[in-house]
Amino acid sequence: MKGEKNKKHHFIPQCYLRYFSNNRKSINIYSKKRNRSSPIQAISKTACEDYFYRIPEKFIANLDNQIFHPNFFEKEFFDDNIEKLLGPILKTIDCAVENWKTNKIENEVLQKSDKEVFAGLIAVQYLRLPNIRDLNWSFYTKSNNERLDIVKSILSAEFPENKSFMETINLEIDEEYKLVLHAKTFANENLIYKLQDCILDKIWIFYVSNEDDFYTSDNPIILKPHIGEQSSFYDEGVEIIFPISSSVLLTLWDKKHFEDKIFQDNKFNIINSKSKNEYNCYQYLFANDEVYSKNDNFKLIELLKYVNGGNEKFIKKPTVLVNGK
Repeated sequence: MKGEKNKKHHFIPQCYLRYFSNNRKSINIYSKKRNRSSPIQAISKTACEDYFYRIPEKFIANLDNQIFHPNFFEKEFFDDNIEKLLGPILKTIDCAVENWKTNKIENEVLQKSDKEVFAGLIAVQYLRLPNIRDLNWSFYTKSNNERLDIVKSILSAEFPENKSFMETINLEIDEEYKLVLHAKTFANENLIYKLQDCILDKIWIFYVSNEDDFYTSDNPIILKPHIGEQSSFYDEGVEIIFPISSSVLLTLWDKKHFEDKIFQDNKFNIINSKSKNEYNCYQYLFANDEVYSKNDNFKLIELLKYVNGGNEKFIKKPTVLVNGK
């Protein structure tokens, strides 16, 4: 791996982060783990991990596929495919909002074809995030350990003389398989199509800030429940929040529960300061570490910390239960 050009793998696309930048090259950052804002940082070094999508050689050595290589997902799947589709969609929205601000003409934000593409891209972006990798891995390891416990229980009942031996058996899981399991998720066509259809069936409201001060983060797609605590793409009453740029934030609303919002579908709407602060709070609260902003202004975060006794606030990540565990 030494000397590879594709060492930094971005789980938040650079073409997306540029819409939260003053010069399309660098971005203002607040780090929860460092408990402070950082000097302006290059986008090329932001929201990335070394070899995050690299598949270890041992998992592909026997594949009869000449085009597949360890960095296939970073290079061919994301760089050459997904992000080449995302860039023009973001540009379309950016041009549309500038035109809307100037002329106030109530046109639809996205044409049907662009909306379909963007829905699929939102699905992929959600699935490619570190949180989904961790959630899937937790479910995978818990499920396999639960299966082992069931087998051990059955065998111990049938052969009680071997019970002590059975209790010494543990499951060894290759930690590097986590990368393969994640790839099977974000590149799963059936899953992407299902999420795409679900997203397309929502009410799309594009909120606009004239101050260019929407935050985004290293975990930008937020599922906010308005009924109970269930928060999946498919649950009734869930609002999906995704900042598009420093001036545009997309919210997706369940048609059944929020039918009163249908008249705003696929339209721009000026956001009030209270709602804007609320959405920026969500980006901070749900961030794993970093919050990104076009402006070097994180006073809202400092206020949230003050209310929390000077401490950073972390939202507990979703977990999966297997047989109640």
